[in-house]
Amino acid sequence: MLGEREAAQAALEEVLRRKKTSLALRNDALTDRALSKLEVRRRTPKPRPFVAERVRRGKTEDAELDAVDGIRKDIEIRRMWNKDFGEPGD
Repeated sequence: MLGEREAAQAALEEVLRRKKTSLALRNDALTDRALSKLEVRRRTPKPRPFVAERVRRGKTEDAELDAVDGIRKDIEIRRMWNKDFGEPGD
């Protein structure tokens, strides 16, 4: 696979070297070169963890309790609002 990459890079360099190459071919060669360089950077030694695992690791028990407390406060404020002003739409 490494040999194929070198051959592709050589072909791209040849297209870009020629002065009378059409603009469309030059732009396509530049795009291919940029994409191939991005692919090289994208490779990592170890695969990234699943999104669900990252979310689970970042969530602590305290954060869950804070969310429950926030819901309780919302319910309490809604009850006070309804007591003072009645149900919305009445």
